[in-house]
Amino acid sequence: MPLVIERVMGTQPAAAAAAGTPQVEKSAAAAAEPSGPDLGWVIAGYLLIVAGAGLGWVLWDQIDPDKFKPTTGFTIFAPLYVLAQGIERVVEPFSNFFGAAGTGKTTKDEAKKERDEAFAALAEAVDPPNATKQAAADAQALVNRIRRNSAVFAWGLASFLGMLASGCFGIFLLQAAGFDVPAFWDIALTGLAVGSGTKPLHDLISNMQKSSSQRADPPAAVTAD
Repeated sequence: MPLVIERVMGTQPAAAAAAGTPQVEKSAAAAAEPSGPDLGWVIAGYLLIVAGAGLGWVLWDQIDPDKFKPTTGFTIFAPLYVLAQGIERVVEPFSNFFGAAGTGKTTKDEAKKERDEAFAALAEAVDPPNATKQAAADAQALVNRIRRNSAVFAWGLASFLGMLASGCFGIFLLQAAGFDVPAFWDIALTGLAVGSGTKPLHDLISNMQKSSSQRADPPAAVTAD
């Protein structure tokens, strides 16, 4: 597969290049591939975030949930992990429908199938023509584009659901960390943290707990001998 990828990108192994073999120019499609997601999917993701913050606050105002109080052996940050895990599992089965791109609005699975077929045709050709290389490069570029679109929309959707859950259950990240901020902003930031997934959330909470511990127990002063 590495050799196939090198063919698609229009380069040859370093050893061959050192021997004086001329390198093929990079595919125009790969060179011109945009670095970010499509604007439409970005707007859709951020609209979900704005809607989630507003609806989450309305739910909190109407339901007026009790402040979460953890029981013995149950950290106050545990509900955030539960929300993040649950939302990831809810969103994941629908991820193939996010990020469709191309003239025919190709889905992720369709794009992967077309990419695999293009790479197979490239691997079978002894001296593949430029059209075959171009087709493989275009197919890979489309897969990458759909992945970026899907990622930004899935983040917006997960954040939206996280904000709704935060408002419904009164689970506030900043309040749990000891910050006093308006409920609207706490709901918004809690939803964004939950929507980012379990790994970023774990790192964020670990850093917050570490910072809080350092404030409570400052390092002992070093005295000169």
